[in-house]
Amino acid sequence: MGSNLQQGGAGFRTGAGPGPAFPYREVGAGNERVGADGVRVQVREQLCVYADLAFGAAGGVAILGPIPAGAVIDTVTSTVDIAFNAGTTNTLQVGTAGSPGSLVASGVLNPASATRQTAGIVAAPLAAATTYQVTYGQTGTAATAGHARVTIHYSLP
Repeated sequence: MGSNLQQGGAGFRTGAGPGPAFPYREVGAGNERVGADGVRVQVREQLCVYADLAFGAAGGVAILGPIPAGAVIDTVTSTVDIAFNAGTTNTLQVGTAGSPGSLVASGVLNPASATRQTAGIVAAPLAAATTYQVTYGQTGTAATAGHARVTIHYSLP
């Protein structure tokens, strides 16, 4: 593809349960907790997969996953620390190989803006383990700068 693509990490834990400012006691099995105020809460472990992208020429693809069957995707986050500077347009989309924008369509996340952006996802649990990909596209003069980390946040019920 002629891209200068760098692909990074896979699956790390981002946190689970209330922190020390919210004391709780466990009740029964599973992830149910009772806070100090007597309120019952469900605690789900948040997991994620991510890919680091850096481009200097034509667009490219980075793999995100696989995400296991039964997982519920909560959000997709793009953290752009160096704005992509293609001459006309810069796009990111997230989906599968067969449907590149099925999770986040092109135009929702803006790689030309050096910001942290989040796309909320409303999805049923995955029926099967699924590998997603992030696809960068550009038109006009090829980008000479740009770096982003795209993360899919999910939980296992």
